[in-house]
Amino acid sequence: MNYLEHPYDPGRVSPRLSLDFVIENPQVEGMSKPCRGILDTGSEVTFIPEDCLLRLGLSTIGSPAEIRGLGGVKKYYPYAAEIGFDGNPNKLVEVYGWQYNYALLGMDWLEEYCVQLDGPCGAFRFMESRCDSSEEE
Repeated sequence: MNYLEHPYDPGRVSPRLSLDFVIENPQVEGMSKPCRGILDTGSEVTFIPEDCLLRLGLSTIGSPAEIRGLGGVKKYYPYAAEIGFDGNPNKLVEVYGWQYNYALLGMDWLEEYCVQLDGPCGAFRFMESRCDSSEEE
């Protein structure tokens, strides 16, 4: 992976770590949509606007899951989708559809990446990991 820098959203008192990415239907080649999401290390799962998932022709892959968040426990339907950004390979991940117009990229997707937060520069970076994946096994 190349070194990729992304600035914070400008003009916000509390900066968000936002990322433009592409979501694809793994069943239909070339069926994709650009999307914008917030990196959320506090979320174990990824949420995508449900209308975006439906426009991609995705179908649910199971019964709704109960997921606990700040608003309590709610049920969300799971979908299988591929997510990629900045020319990096797509990752197939189970995502959940929700009613908001932005995505939350949770740890199920983020765990594949090394992300550096640079507060003084107002940016975050995707970088090469320094760990050897064979050491983790």
